[in-house]
Amino acid sequence: MGYRVVPQMVKLVKGEGDEKHRANGGKILREMYQERYGKTVTIDREYSYLNEYVGATSGDEMWDKLIDEADNYKIVSIRKGKEYRRALPEKSAIGMSVIFKLPYEYSAQLSVAENAKFYSDTEDVLAELYPDVFAKKNIRGYTIHRDEGIPNSDIEKGSEHKHQVYVPRDRNDRYCGNLVDVKMFANICKQYPAKMREKGWDFEDLDTTDWDRYKYDFEYKAERDLKRKENGLGVNAYAKKQTAKEVKKQALERVRFAESVEALKQKIECANSRMELANVIANGIDAERKELEKEKQKFTEEKALQDKIVQEKVEQEVARERAKMQSQLQREREQMQQEFDELNEGLELVREVLRQQQVTLEEERDEQKETLEQQKEALKQERMQTQQLFAKRMRGINAYKSELRSAMDKVNAFAQQDKADAVNYGLETWCKHLKYANNVSVYDKYVADKENRRQRAKDISALVDKVLSNSPDTDYQK
Repeated sequence: MGYRVVPQMVKLVKGEGDEKHRANGGKILREMYQERYGKTVTIDREYSYLNEYVGATSGDEMWDKLIDEADNYKIVSIRKGKEYRRALPEKSAIGMSVIFKLPYEYSAQLSVAENAKFYSDTEDVLAELYPDVFAKKNIRGYTIHRDEGIPNSDIEKGSEHKHQVYVPRDRNDRYCGNLVDVKMFANICKQYPAKMREKGWDFEDLDTTDWDRYKYDFEYKAERDLKRKENGLGVNAYAKKQTAKEVKKQALERVRFAESVEALKQKIECANSRMELANVIANGIDAERKELEKEKQKFTEEKALQDKIVQEKVEQEVARERAKMQSQLQREREQMQQEFDELNEGLELVREVLRQQQVTLEEERDEQKETLEQQKEALKQERMQTQQLFAKRMRGINAYKSELRSAMDKVNAFAQQDKADAVNYGLETWCKHLKYANNVSVYDKYVADKENRRQRAKDISALVDKVLSNSPDTDYQK
């Protein structure tokens, strides 16, 4: 038979706890450490020297550490781009006290190392279920009490249990005491035994409350409330209740023992009278027994025959049903095979259509590729022709330019000659009285020739400008 075990825990707050699972941290820690504050009747202070204290030497020292840590913590919030810092609310849980406790008689059977393994396994299970609350980094200290239950100066033979102090701070190092509530305790009670069984401990599942049913089933609610009151007694009240129960139980057992002795005497007397009567009717019973045995044999044979007939009928019916089912399965199998063949034919047809479409697409792609190659070749030929034509035209233009430069050179030479002629004609006033043999004035002819040469020079200059501007409208280019 296994044991019913679960860690006991309470939130530590400043002042008095105003609800279940909340208590004054200073009082709880003074009970844990060397002060051993409290009136628990199970404490035998002669063995308190066997206790171990880690993290602090007194409860007041540990409580001061928890308060200092909480006072140094600030809640940071940002409103309208401005940062605000405030302290924890006064009623916040700044610590957790957890008791790892086996039944006294069970703990006394274990060695110190085995008890230490129980503590370590419990720490691991709690950290797995609620890592933000019970992470290793949140442990601030612990005590091991060996002065309660079944104490012994040889600690290997006495019982012990462990008190451990946590500060509930999540993975971001923020206080998270709000996560510790009734639902968390209920979930631990539900999952803890199974987790510990995985680690080799013989723990039974606990009788936990179904909170959803608790809300609507009033009889269930009353039953759970009563059980919670019975289970929620303090250590001293529980010890007194257990003592009263033992006394009442022993008295009740003595009364029941006396009643059972009297009833046993009456049964013995009645049995003696019945034995006498039994001896009287024993002979008649033997005859009836033999007759009953014959009837029983006959009934057995008839039953065997009926069972054989029923068995044969059942086997025949089973054979018919089996044949019927096999026939039906065969028909369904053939129908499924036919549908499968039709699907295969449809798939082959689809594959053939896809292959034809692929071939068509490849042919169209090849045709388009060939057309593009032809167009590319035509454009290449056209480009070459254009380049040749352009080169030819440029050669013609260069020839035109050469001819025009030659003509300009002639014009310039003509102009120079004209200047020389003007000098040769002499001064204007001197030449006016000279005349040619045909009686034409030398001066008049000079003026007329000068105007003709000037007009001719203008025409040649305009023609050169048009040619040099590459205009296609000039008669020379056409």
